[in-house]
Amino acid sequence: MWSRLVEVNYKNGDKYRGMFKDGRANGYGALKYNYSLPGNGAEYEEAEYKGNFKAGKRDGYGVMTWSDGSTFKGLWKNDKRQEGEMHFSNGQCYRGGFVDDKLHGQGLLMLNSGVIFEGCFEMNSYSPIGKLLYPNGDIYYGQHKLFVKEGVGKMVYFDGSVYEGSWESDRKNQTGRMQYAETGDIYVG
Repeated sequence: MWSRLVEVNYKNGDKYRGMFKDGRANGYGALKYNYSLPGNGAEYEEAEYKGNFKAGKRDGYGVMTWSDGSTFKGLWKNDKRQEGEMHFSNGQCYRGGFVDDKLHGQGLLMLNSGVIFEGCFEMNSYSPIGKLLYPNGDIYYGQHKLFVKEGVGKMVYFDGSVYEGSWESDRKNQTGRMQYAETGDIYVG
């Protein structure tokens, strides 16, 4: 059977408008969920998806918008997010991969502070080692706790100065090595 444009009102309140083939959404369409599928932390929330479908499932490029203002733009496979950009209602933004609809693989997470975490995610958890990119141009690579420098790491300042050593609560702690870019002086202690 050939694809054709249809409008469907489902018993659960969902509404679909788009291409239809063999009794299912297939091709480009828009589906307004009365109660969305899980995927944004909430199981029962209104949402709307605009994008590609295959055999009744989200598949290919699409945009999902939840009623709390969260959005996802990217690739879907078999009704689950694969790769793209997720804007959360709390203002944070994630760009990277997904597995089973969870943040997974290499990715970037922009925090409300403007700091960007670059590192590995595993099933919605982030690695305790990664790169923190600051709005002023400073870059930190090393251990962190809740995106605050904690443990051993290296800070490269925008002016070219470099500190390598221990950190505690975002502050240099115990021993380390500081090299000042302007003078070339090195301090160890």
